[in-house]
Amino acid sequence: MIQFYPKYKQFKALVDAKDYENAVRSGLDYLRFVADEYIRLEVYAYQECDGDDFLTYEVEKELAQMLRDEATPLESVAMAQKEMAEIEKMEAYVDCCLCFFDHIREAINFRLADADTYLADLDKQIKHHTYEYKRLVDDEYFDQLSSVFRFEELGKLLIKKIEYLRSHGIENEVSGIMEEYKFVPDICSFKINELLGKGLEDEAVKEIDKTIAAYGNDGYNATETWHLQKVAILEKRNDKAGLIEEYRRLFRQHLVDKRTYFEKLKELVAREEWDEFVLKLFGDIPHITDDDCILVCDMIVEEKKFSCLMKILMDNVMSFSRVQLFKKYAPYMSEEDQATYTNHVIEELRLHLSYAKSKSYGYIVDDIKGMYTCCEVSKKLILDFVEEIEYNYGNRPALMRLLRS
Repeated sequence: MIQFYPKYKQFKALVDAKDYENAVRSGLDYLRFVADEYIRLEVYAYQECDGDDFLTYEVEKELAQMLRDEATPLESVAMAQKEMAEIEKMEAYVDCCLCFFDHIREAINFRLADADTYLADLDKQIKHHTYEYKRLVDDEYFDQLSSVFRFEELGKLLIKKIEYLRSHGIENEVSGIMEEYKFVPDICSFKINELLGKGLEDEAVKEIDKTIAAYGNDGYNATETWHLQKVAILEKRNDKAGLIEEYRRLFRQHLVDKRTYFEKLKELVAREEWDEFVLKLFGDIPHITDDDCILVCDMIVEEKKFSCLMKILMDNVMSFSRVQLFKKYAPYMSEEDQATYTNHVIEELRLHLSYAKSKSYGYIVDDIKGMYTCCEVSKKLILDFVEEIEYNYGNRPALMRLLRS
């Protein structure tokens, strides 16, 4: 395998020391070295290895940042331009796609090319990243826009173009870019930060509200930054009701620090209103994963709002640990809720059994055995379910063997 790390460490030390002239030389040598070794050692035969394994993408991005920086002499940028023309043609990069060099090309053009050449190359890259964005916006799939596809690369390219246009006095194109790509998170943030930078807090709040509204139900955490910017403004105004609403919306988001927002809400909501408020809070979480489930259920137990447990467990539809989670929280649930959740699991197992192949029986039987040990209510219901299985599927020896073991 390629012994790349010592050379990477040498390159990184020069970058950290801001010795950009030597770091550029080291980075170019690194890209040549990895490409040569990749072919010489026939690493391409191991399909699980790619550029990420040899840090080529990381080096490419760091090289681009240095080449873009005014502290890097133009002579070093010109040298990089000449050598990159050779490096890009190396077999490992052409045939094996070990790395792409869009960031370096943009940085070199930024320093050396005229405005038309630079913008033309930037537009090619923007176009490459635009199709999926336009499709999601046209179809109004904002949940995917804010969670699955963040369009970080597209956002960075657009910001570079806007800043370049402004630095060259071509302001008339900027508003068109902002309108066309108004739902790219980086463009949203750019607008908001501009308003905040000018001290226009009222306008910034309006822009934040408009931007968040476009993303719908706040289920994912793309809007977290904008909520926190609004929180900072509301704190200056001592707007308690507004802060409660922002922290409530932050708490309900997917994959955020729920504990921090929960504690903030406990500080802000009046004690006499807390019981009613927290019941609604626990009942309004649109996306639950195993990690969120544990965190929220622990809060529910702390608050002794045990009636909320079943909904959280039921909403965790993609759980890999539903039996273990039920076993952990069943002692806090009413017998009625225990029965409801057990029957919910049984119904899913019943459905799986109707089409399962023998190799899937193990997963089904593991859930049956796990549910049997959760509580007395689930034990009784599972025993009844096992009798049903034996009656309906007694002609499946593999299944019967696993059940009886």
